Amino acid sequence: MEPLSNRGRTFQAISEQECHRLSQSDKPDKPQWVSNDSIGSGAYKPDEGGSPCAGVNCLQVYELYLKDLLELLGSIPYEWSIGPWCSNWPDSPITSTVFTSVNVEATPKMASTEDTSSFFKRADYNKDYWDNYLAARPHYDKPFYQSIYDYHKSHDGLTEMAHDVGTGPGQVATELASHFSRVVASDINTTHLAVAEHRLGSLISSHKVNLVQCSAEEIASSHPACSTDLIVAAECLPLIDASRAIHAFSTILKPNGTLAIWFYGRPIFAEPEFVSECQPLLESILDLTFSKVIKGGGPQEKAAWKRATDRMTSFLDDVELTSDVWRDVERRKWNAKHAMPFYGPEACDFEITRSSAIKEAEKVVEKQEAGFWERRWNLAGVKRFVLANMPTFDKDQQDERVESKYQELAQAMGGETAIRSITWPVVLILASQI
Repeated sequence: MEPLSNRGRTFQAISEQECHRLSQSDKPDKPQWVSNDSIGSGAYKPDEGGSPCAGVNCLQVYELYLKDLLELLGSIPYEWSIGPWCSNWPDSPITSTVFTSVNVEATPKMASTEDTSSFFKRADYNKDYWDNYLAARPHYDKPFYQSIYDYHKSHDGLTEMAHDVGTGPGQVATELASHFSRVVASDINTTHLAVAEHRLGSLISSHKVNLVQCSAEEIASSHPACSTDLIVAAECLPLIDASRAIHAFSTILKPNGTLAIWFYGRPIFAEPEFVSECQPLLESILDLTFSKVIKGGGPQEKAAWKRATDRMTSFLDDVELTSDVWRDVERRKWNAKHAMPFYGPEACDFEITRSSAIKEAEKVVEKQEAGFWERRWNLAGVKRFVLANMPTFDKDQQDERVESKYQELAQAMGGETAIRSITWPVVLILASQI
């Protein structure tokens, strides 16, 4: 059992005077909290003294306070035990006092027992998480998008309709909307679509972007055949059944339509003088963090993690594009000498397998580019990336081993506020529909 006070959160109780004030109103407002004492494992007793809640129905005050308490507790990944509110509630109203104590105990919430292949998902719309998610990720720059548009144009591709598969918060759909007449942004996760709707604003209200809930593998069932000019699948191929998805993509693409798939992996310290010390520490932090969510899952979840890990390890070379459907396949890789998975074998409880489905006719281009999608991070930037990497990571959970590694990393970086250059291993796959 871990005291709530160790979690960095403070909950407050209402005094008897405040209960009396609320009891005098026909429409009680939200209680005014009067104590800053943390409620941990055990009991918190409110201020003594004050006027009794003469005539107030204890149940009414209980509901007011408990509703606010539950709203707060519900946002924390903990199991909660609350009570008693007062010694004989709810058997009879109390008029001499409102409560004698509130006991709040916190124990870590166990991971869901549901065995699912959809391990990358967030069940709620948390603005802070998505702000950090976007701030921590690399920014797909204009030259990168332009290279996709140039490829598309060189194959006589039209610019009427684009489809952003696995849109997440919708940043790719926003870019596509500046180049295509209409954009479909699809995702299997309703929360992701809610985030996209919030962030895309006028693009949705003007019907420039249309949000659709569907999986990548099933988009052909909800979109007409030969209806799309460009399909983009950014940062999602390791999470899905690639063969089924690519078949669905080929169904809705027009002739000469373009498929653009890309994926980036673990951050890389780009400055040579910092690589030898900083990179192993970062990778150790990622291993320790990911191992908590990778290890111990059910058969479906483990299979999904293995598929994702194998695909990242293979730099997406295992994604097959058959010559009877696709032409002029290009695989462009940046910083491919670095490992792509966000974690190493130490984080996994399965064997990692590398494979390739590259055809002889395909064009493979590799570049070592230290400034590619460069980010400038201090230690706080590193932490933000790690925590935003998976929606199931608990930002409040402390791990002494991880914290120790962060301290070592801060020293290796030149101090917590020192700014270091970061780059990424990236692969972009382009193919034109025959």
